[in-house]
Amino acid sequence: MAKRITVKVPDNYSTETKEFMKKVVKALNENGELTPMMEGVVGMLRDCYETYQKATRAIRQDDDVLQTTLKDELIAHPAVKIQMQANQQVLALMKELGLTTRSRKVIDKVGGGEPDQLSLFDSL
Repeated sequence: MAKRITVKVPDNYSTETKEFMKKVVKALNENGELTPMMEGVVGMLRDCYETYQKATRAIRQDDDVLQTTLKDELIAHPAVKIQMQANQQVLALMKELGLTTRSRKVIDKVGGGEPDQLSLFDSL
C-alpha cells in the first residue's frame, strides 16, 4: 500500500477550504494518485480555492456584485475579477489532478477506475 500523503491547510484558512482539501486529499490518496511530487500542485489548488472563498465573502459582505463609481457609473465589484481568476485556476488544477467529472470520465475509460468516487466535486 502506498504511503498516504497529507497536505497542511493553514489555520487561518476558511472552514470551506479545509473541508474541500480533506475531500481532495482523501480522494487522491484512495486512488493512489497523490505522490510527493504532486504536493505542490495540491498546495496551489488549496491556495486558489481559499482565494476564491475570500473573494466570494468580500462580494457577499458588500451585498452587491455591482458598485457605483463617483461618476455614477456601474462597475463590477473589484473582487469579481479575483473570484473569476481563482475559479479558473481551481478548475484548471482540478482537471490536472483528474478531479472534475469530465477528466474523471477520461481517466476511468483509460484506467478502469470507479467513476462515482469523486461525485462530490460535480458542483464545481
